[in-house]
Amino acid sequence: MSRNTLFRLASHLSALILYSLLACEPLFANNTGIVLAADSSRDIALVDIARDIHIFSGDTAVLTKGSAEIARGIVSEVYSDSLRISVSGIPDDISGLEIQVIPSEETLVKRARKLLEEKFSGSFATGVDSHRREGNGNRSFYEHGFFFYHDLDLNYRDRLTENVNVDMNANIRVTDNRYYEIKNFSAKRLRLAVKEKDDQYGLVLGDEYTYFSHYTLSQSLKGVKAYHHIKTSAGQTGITAVFGVNKPRWDDFYDDQEFEAFQRYVSGVRIEQDVNEHVKFGCNFADSRDDEATSDSSGATPDHHDIFSNDVEVHLFDRFNARGEFAYAWTDANAKDLRVKNKGDLGARTDMDLLITDHKYFTSRSYYGYEYAGENFAALSGILKTDREEHYFRHKVEIGQYVSTKYQFNYFHNNTKDGLAATTKTRKHDLEFTIRPIPGHTATELIAEFYLTRRKSGDHVTTDNNTRSMYWKAQTKIKNTTAWGGYRRVQKRDDITLTSDRRAHVVDAGLKGYFAVGDFRFSPLGSVEVEQEANPTTRNWDNMVRLRLGCEIRGKNTNLRFYYLLRDENNQILGDVEERNIFDIEIEHYLFGDPSRTVEASFRRDDRNNKNTTRDYGEDIFTLRFTQFF
Repeated sequence: MSRNTLFRLASHLSALILYSLLACEPLFANNTGIVLAADSSRDIALVDIARDIHIFSGDTAVLTKGSAEIARGIVSEVYSDSLRISVSGIPDDISGLEIQVIPSEETLVKRARKLLEEKFSGSFATGVDSHRREGNGNRSFYEHGFFFYHDLDLNYRDRLTENVNVDMNANIRVTDNRYYEIKNFSAKRLRLAVKEKDDQYGLVLGDEYTYFSHYTLSQSLKGVKAYHHIKTSAGQTGITAVFGVNKPRWDDFYDDQEFEAFQRYVSGVRIEQDVNEHVKFGCNFADSRDDEATSDSSGATPDHHDIFSNDVEVHLFDRFNARGEFAYAWTDANAKDLRVKNKGDLGARTDMDLLITDHKYFTSRSYYGYEYAGENFAALSGILKTDREEHYFRHKVEIGQYVSTKYQFNYFHNNTKDGLAATTKTRKHDLEFTIRPIPGHTATELIAEFYLTRRKSGDHVTTDNNTRSMYWKAQTKIKNTTAWGGYRRVQKRDDITLTSDRRAHVVDAGLKGYFAVGDFRFSPLGSVEVEQEANPTTRNWDNMVRLRLGCEIRGKNTNLRFYYLLRDENNQILGDVEERNIFDIEIEHYLFGDPSRTVEASFRRDDRNNKNTTRDYGEDIFTLRFTQFF
């Protein structure tokens, strides 16, 4: 980005903030009040003055009547809604007398400081990063070198009028580290919101996350959003409209992108109505279209989507809750080619839960969910389920404090045209028992879990496999320390491809907790997992060990965290041996004992060694940051 562009952006942002300050806070204005009374010596007056204006002792006070100056003095005492001034020569008749307070240079500094404290918040971070790679560095996500990093997050909040608030936010990042940003300068967030104090209406310009429903809108856009809600005894009635562009950064609007995509315009309207405290309805429409004047580096064609939906929520008797949505979507896969016809399809979902019994010694609750997405259905919310049907059921029972059981069933039907090889039906069963055998000590638990999955293709010859799993676990907590250990047995059987059969045994154990020594709190952590997996047909095996050790030490002004992770795998099935070692250490210090000023330094060493040495590589990642919160 050119210097002129950067300068224009900074100038516009500064002008916007300065205008808001002058409009909302009379920082440099003189303040006028009415004289209420004067003492018998006629040298001290009590003045009524607005207290939303900052006045301090020592400011100059000018006594006037009409346009004539009567006398001058100083402010001696400041109260909640008035102030006292010391001035000689107050006339006997104080009617019509006014006091004009002229802020001193010291007062202007105090006002500016108070304004910053009350209106502004945010943070500024600056620092450097160092990345060093060894071996086959092309396999690393990091670039080799030394990089700078600066990040400014600025928030401004104020009251425009008695009933209207303003909220501004900006986040700008400058870095040449491609791990964080693909450009040196990135205006990530610029936002201005004007809202009624009870949020009954509002206007938002810039970045805003909008959620309408599960299928329509659920994304962050750069654009404009307006809404108006009316609160009634039944709940809320309102309308929300939004229009924006799905750009991740503001500089993408005027700067070339290395990996360019179509500029996508998104708009939508939601109308919602609370019938009463138990029933709520919503009606949604959303539109998404690619700008044909822009280009896409991936070679994709511009598309156009429309979707309409109705959603409902029902809450009854504090026991039954239900949510559902019915949607219809239209899709034009190539807006440039008129020969490509629009395709439409249905999408629907519902989920509900019912508290069957709620007793001290017996509690029972059931959940059920269903979702369907047609072959040509396309949601705009980022939900990618298409040509799929899904059922979900879960039931949980608690018997007193000492016994609980959960059963869960899932059914997935992909590519819903039966008889095709691509059609798959999956059934999952999950049953769990928990026993707390020690009276009065519910933190000690014995857990048994049984899991079964069956997956089959529509032609009955492409896919036919099942997976069974059994898991036993014991865990306990004594004061601030938790310990656990478990054993899992997994068996996969494939009736089509025998070489895909698997049998695995997994043992895991761990310990975590915390204790204090003087002003320091120690939180150690350790866990280990050992897995052996074998193919019963080929008798090849895979051994894996995962180890994690670490500790966090928190002091009054300094915090230290360090971790070590080991992953060692000897895989005969794939004919590979891999070992990975990661060491992380991070230290955080509050400068001068002030948590708003922090210095953080971190170092990470990541080693990966393979049987195929051409894939070996290592990383040394060092980061140094200073952050000022305000």
